[in-house]
Amino acid sequence: MKKAFQAQRGTYDVLPLALAKEPVATSEYWHQVETVFFQTMERFGYQDIRVPVFEDLELFKRTSGETSDIVSKEMYEFRDKGDRDLALRPEFTAGVMRALIEGGALATGAAYRVAYNGPCFRYGRPGKGRYRQLHQFGFEHVGTASHFSDAEIMQVVLAMMIGLGLEVELRINSIGSSETRQNYGEIILSHLKSWLADQDSEAQAKAAKNPFRLLDTKDKDLRANLEGLPSILDHLDEASGTRWTQLLATLDEYEVPFIVDPAIVRGLDYYNDTVFEVTCPDLGENISLCGGGRYDGLIALLGGTPTPSVGAGIGIERLILAVASAKTFEPSGPPIIYIVTDAESRRLANKLAQSLRLRSFGEIILDADGRTQKHQLKQADRVGAAFAVILNEKEVRDSFCIVKHLQTGEQQTVPLDEVVDVFTLMEEDFDEMEEAHREGLDYGDGIFTRN
Repeated sequence: MKKAFQAQRGTYDVLPLALAKEPVATSEYWHQVETVFFQTMERFGYQDIRVPVFEDLELFKRTSGETSDIVSKEMYEFRDKGDRDLALRPEFTAGVMRALIEGGALATGAAYRVAYNGPCFRYGRPGKGRYRQLHQFGFEHVGTASHFSDAEIMQVVLAMMIGLGLEVELRINSIGSSETRQNYGEIILSHLKSWLADQDSEAQAKAAKNPFRLLDTKDKDLRANLEGLPSILDHLDEASGTRWTQLLATLDEYEVPFIVDPAIVRGLDYYNDTVFEVTCPDLGENISLCGGGRYDGLIALLGGTPTPSVGAGIGIERLILAVASAKTFEPSGPPIIYIVTDAESRRLANKLAQSLRLRSFGEIILDADGRTQKHQLKQADRVGAAFAVILNEKEVRDSFCIVKHLQTGEQQTVPLDEVVDVFTLMEEDFDEMEEAHREGLDYGDGIFTRN
């Protein structure tokens, strides 16, 4: 017996609603969040950018940090047939900045707003909203040092969440300048001196190299030992402190609700000053939908002209889980019109299908297997069609067809040259039809009536 192949652990297939077993694997949920993402891009003036899924291994080592979990434990790295050391991207920002440098976009000193979406790869333990092939949306505002751009990127993310009907919390912090972080790192190590003494030499070395990683932990014992650690906000230098005060005032002025959370530091080395997360209380503690912040030194680290920037990444799987949990969207497709035909009328049926498709009335399905009309009507029911357009030999001979409403069973005879007009008159009801389907309503005669 031949081996039955399965999707690898930490991955999944996205399937139509009838086949999907969970929201993140349901194509209708994906269509919904993608639609809102692209709408948000357009409304805030962010342009689409797409970069390869694999890059030079050194790109991620340089930007994420040699001691980071991403580099040391989670990255999918390999040597290709040209003897090059490569890695599947674990995150987007490094590749996006590499592309902007290579494309010469930063040489002019202009600011750019770009947005991305696609898969990333991390070899971690799969769990709720965590996968080895994960997917992200992201927004990057490149070439501006203003605290107003920090506020804008937060507004962008929140606008997308609102567009999906989610109730979320914006949690913000400042990790200051490199000098601030160096000084505060010593405070962290001093505070955890007793705890570190009980750790192995590898953990001690990593802590000494980047103490901030100790703050970005879910380890209960470490979190308990971090209690009482002075807030970094009390140790900002003058410039970072002023910037922080200005950001808080701007968010208040813009009426953007936020929570100051000194525990937020982000897990990558390239952040400075502003950092933030967006959480959804419905998903539980310590699960964020979005993380972001300022990374003014990243582009220079990659060999480009020093360019201040700020950005955010959104986990698509967690976003879908939040939408499903909040029940702000029930997956359903557009109305389906199933054209039922016989052999003699197939050419006419195809012409009618093309006319309806050009008007974008929904999904137009035409039988491709030469089944009997009885079997075609059964198939129309199986796929959830709203209407059947039936081309019988007798009616077609008289230039008519039958339009049947499959939920109510009502039908009417319509001249063939008026079928498109009939659905045009009903077009305004199609949005209501989808809403009715989601709310459990009946719809008949082009007018909806409650059960």
